[in-house]
Amino acid sequence: MPTITTNEHTVKIHSVALLTDLGTKDCSAASLEAMILRKNFGIRVIHMSHAVPSGSVSTAAMFLEVNYRNYPGGTAFVAIVNSEANKNSRIIFARCSEYYFIGPDNGIFTRVFERTRPHQIIELNQKRLHSEDISNMIISAAVLSNRFLLSDLGEDTFGDSIVKLDPFTTIQDGKLVTEVLCINNRGDLIIGLTEKELKGFTNGNSVGIIGNSVRFGNFANNSSKLSQYVPRLLFNGSFGKYGVMAMKKGSTKDFSGASIGTKVTISNIKQDQQ
Repeated sequence: MPTITTNEHTVKIHSVALLTDLGTKDCSAASLEAMILRKNFGIRVIHMSHAVPSGSVSTAAMFLEVNYRNYPGGTAFVAIVNSEANKNSRIIFARCSEYYFIGPDNGIFTRVFERTRPHQIIELNQKRLHSEDISNMIISAAVLSNRFLLSDLGEDTFGDSIVKLDPFTTIQDGKLVTEVLCINNRGDLIIGLTEKELKGFTNGNSVGIIGNSVRFGNFANNSSKLSQYVPRLLFNGSFGKYGVMAMKKGSTKDFSGASIGTKVTISNIKQDQQ
């Protein structure tokens, strides 16, 4: 079983979890698994998701934050998202508690690092890994690192110097503004707003708008309180702390015409009336 040896301790890596925007309509994702198995046939490959919207670093960051703790310790999360834009990005290898994260320094690990402070971040060296191809470089680092100290794969870098995503939710002109991060198979919208952020802004006497015109109903405590006619905001779904906009029947996506990146605003009625 492959291991990673650092200056502090040795941790066994038994699984590589792939998170990409490659889709499943061709063999690109399967080729990554083949690349891993060719380097180490005994390692377990987990397909976390290949359905990240093309180039959506924010969606991938949310997927990682919500899901990584569901995996056993010793899992290495390999992120290959927005690869065309990452050609000039450095590649980092981070150790967070008993987990490992390998991918471009494009902000994709922002939410994980906010939740669990990295113990070590390495900027991978292309020459040491004998590759200039980003995918191969990331895979090589994940699978072959049992042969080296992390510091042998690249240079230590400071966590404060890595690229960080902006917050998913901000306050603009007295309104909460967030965006659609994901759309599930039911057509529900997963937005970058948490229940804590909502409660800090309004006591429930508010109105929300998807995009420019589609209003949505009040907060729903559980799925049984969803409306059949308009979307409502639910926080106890399968996307952790992030809100899910859903309807009892039908698709919120079809109802609203929303897509990944569509803005969602929430106004405090009492504030608006002042």
